[in-house]
Amino acid sequence: MGFRIVIRAFSLRRDMSSSLLLKAQLERMGCSVFIASSRNYFAVLKRWRPQAVIINTQSVVKKSREILPDCVIVLWHAEGGEIKHWSEAYSLNLVPNLIDNIDYIFTFGEEGLKFFDDIFPEIQCKWKVAGNSRLETAKFNPDLIEARQGSSSIGMPTRFSQINHHAGLPPYKILQNPNSEWSFVYQAKAYVALVSAVDRILNDTDLSISIRPHPNENIYNYRFLQSRFPDRIEVDTSYDFAAWAAKQKAIVGPSTTAILEAYVLRVPTVNIEAMGGISEVYEEQGSTRLMRTQSSSYFPKNGDELIDILRGDIKVKPRHPDVDDLLRNSHNWFSDKSATKTVAEETVNLVQERKVRAGPYFPKPIIHVEDRIRFAKGWFQNRLITNMSFQYGYHEIPTYYSELLANIDAGRRLDPAIA
Repeated sequence: MGFRIVIRAFSLRRDMSSSLLLKAQLERMGCSVFIASSRNYFAVLKRWRPQAVIINTQSVVKKSREILPDCVIVLWHAEGGEIKHWSEAYSLNLVPNLIDNIDYIFTFGEEGLKFFDDIFPEIQCKWKVAGNSRLETAKFNPDLIEARQGSSSIGMPTRFSQINHHAGLPPYKILQNPNSEWSFVYQAKAYVALVSAVDRILNDTDLSISIRPHPNENIYNYRFLQSRFPDRIEVDTSYDFAAWAAKQKAIVGPSTTAILEAYVLRVPTVNIEAMGGISEVYEEQGSTRLMRTQSSSYFPKNGDELIDILRGDIKVKPRHPDVDDLLRNSHNWFSDKSATKTVAEETVNLVQERKVRAGPYFPKPIIHVEDRIRFAKGWFQNRLITNMSFQYGYHEIPTYYSELLANIDAGRRLDPAIA
């Protein structure tokens, strides 16, 4: 077969885990795969000239088509489960004819599929449910359910990309967008609540803390918080949120859709927004879908209540019908099918059906050498480039994806309805 396929992992710590799993699946099917980032994506397209690209943001569709007119373009959005007004279908409809340049679209769930049917009734269906790409590493790693036993670590996922931008952009530059004001207020208050929670946990318990920065944050700035208790605070920079969350006694932090991984792994979650008086700020922005994911969390109103929750043998709350409905309709969680395998097989079938010609291209080893040079130049200009952009040889690649593929083949998955 030997098809060349590029996967664009826009954000290192959000997209790399699912991208590496998809790469492993495609390579087992005989494909040659290159994982690109926002830093090098177009350069790789021009030099390696793949027969298919799998992207997770629509912003690169038009230029991808200009560079490779015959290439199969597949869109598997990195975020799913949004309401219709924030959905990928709605967003695509805002740009005239953009959807015509996409060959196939995968959605997280049936709800997202219906949005495409409703918004593009005149277009022959070229969308299909795959599932949530990020939930795959929890879904097909059932051994994670035992990882929490005996843990004394409190996991803290953060969400402060406006006040702690991955590339180091100063607040005054970001605030040139008037719509960013409310998120600055929210994030500043949420960070203060997080610092307060850190102090209370480390002063009043024997627990340790593992901070996991948001994918769009600068991980290095957490050295300031880490310096307060250097022996009891770690900053986790791994790719797989599920593997990290599974090892925590509890997950403590502000509202985030990443709570879904903790929910399916049955790790207790504690939302600290009430401690900072900021729940109402988020609700005012209409983020009811995000708030639904928090339905199974504890909501302490102050530090004393937080410590009371964490000191004992904290129990995971019962499954919540709102969260289960969201997982069923918007994330395809209860299906035993693998989203990764679905996307890989459909993409290869499309390339075969379209008989995409290879044409002249530079060999992959040359592409890698060129990219190392490009990465080095970017690193000297701004060393924070490592926060967002994957680079072969610089960032570590986990080795357990073959085990996940074996589980996918065997249908060995996490119990979707475990209590």
